[in-house]
Amino acid sequence: MIQRIEDEMELGDSFSLPSQDCNASTVLDLANRNGSSSSSSISSRLVDLTDSFIAFIPFAAISPFFIRIVPRFESATFHSGLTDEYIPELACILKRCLQRLHVELDEPDFNLVVRSAPLPNRGSQCAFNSEATFRWHITINPRLGAGAMAGFEFGSGIFSNANLPEDDAAILRNVDLGTIA
Repeated sequence: MIQRIEDEMELGDSFSLPSQDCNASTVLDLANRNGSSSSSSISSRLVDLTDSFIAFIPFAAISPFFIRIVPRFESATFHSGLTDEYIPELACILKRCLQRLHVELDEPDFNLVVRSAPLPNRGSQCAFNSEATFRWHITINPRLGAGAMAGFEFGSGIFSNANLPEDDAAILRNVDLGTIA
């Protein structure tokens, strides 16, 4: 199992034990509420929203304009969770997020990663109840020239980001998608 996925699942286990809820579910519950407009609210970090998906900039994002797209339905694995009914909606929100980055950041290079729990009951994954503690998601990490992650960040796992996620989300939300041909 990839170490980062294993780390996320273990973190999800430690988070969900007291609350009996998936950490992604807690974030989505906060997004679904008509919460306060405070800077700590998920709504201030929201980039886009559909019936089945939410795109937002995580608190303490690893880089400027780092976007996470999470399904609003429970599913730990991309393989079994993304059924035909959700594909057009995922394509739509993914396209809009990429268009926002394209317009605002002038066609940046980016890394797009699908993070999924391993398929259940295979090898060492048997110890995890991934359905209770993990939700597959997509991350979009723009590569922004001199501010892009390099050897230190990738090698140490310590990331620095001078941008506030609320500011990045507001900039992307305000992009006029009508300017794209």
